Amino acid sequence: MSQEMLDRILNTVIDINVNMDRRFEKVFEHFDRLVDRMGETAVLEMSLIVKGHEEQIGQMGRGE
Repeated sequence: MSQEMLDRILNTVIDINVNMDRRFEKVFEHFDRLVDRMGETAVLEMSLIVKGHEEQIGQMGRGE
């Protein structure tokens, strides 16, 4: 093979590697956003549970 052909192959491999790195970065960013959203959802659900328990305690205190 000629040097030119080897250079083209090498450049193609490098381009593929760079593209794959970008794709993995996007996947990791998406995963991080999902984890953040799951955390927000868990906090919201927990606050609703606490609010429900507070309402039950209040009703018990009023004799309802």
